[in-house]
Amino acid sequence: MKFFRTPKVGIADIVVLVFLGWAVWFVVPSVPGWAWDRARGWATGGEGVPSFQPWAHGFGNGAALPGAGTPGWVSLVVQDAEVVRVVDGDTLDVDPPDAGVQRVRLIGVDTPERGRCWADRATVALADLAPVGTRVTLAQDRSQAARDRYGRLLAYVYTAGVDGPDSVNRALLAGGHGRVLVVGRAPRFLAEFRAAERGARRAGLGVWGAC
Repeated sequence: MKFFRTPKVGIADIVVLVFLGWAVWFVVPSVPGWAWDRARGWATGGEGVPSFQPWAHGFGNGAALPGAGTPGWVSLVVQDAEVVRVVDGDTLDVDPPDAGVQRVRLIGVDTPERGRCWADRATVALADLAPVGTRVTLAQDRSQAARDRYGRLLAYVYTAGVDGPDSVNRALLAGGHGRVLVVGRAPRFLAEFRAAERGARRAGLGVWGAC
């Protein structure tokens, strides 16, 4: 009777297995293994792209990994991005270093669509907060997708470095230029955004007083 013999595993086999494991874990962002990174708080929370893979976000060297002084909720930071166009009240085109122009959809805020009441005023408000030619910092939220279904980067926009809820996003809500938007999981600063929205509504600012 012949018994099954356990195959011998040599050093070369181990090297090959380690290399394959590295390739699956770090190179292929869509494999199920990324979920472990998310469990440890290292993933974007949206599209299977770990935060230590900036090239997978389409930024090349324009992306910076969260540093020691970066808040834990941040999955990716893009610094020194020049605003090149204000598309509407909640969308910008920016040009990060070495990455090409990227379209950014602000997290947590929804301004009126073109042709609707206050749409033009909301666009002007965003242009005032982040004028064309200025350089901004973008921060992605671990709880949110990296990009939306249209391919737009989802981010908080800051004019003076990452500063928690005090973003351009929140300023738009505080001025009554839009409403809080939640898609999927609640964003990090939902409570602060809702408070800003309530304040604008009570004061009759923007859409709350004109529309």
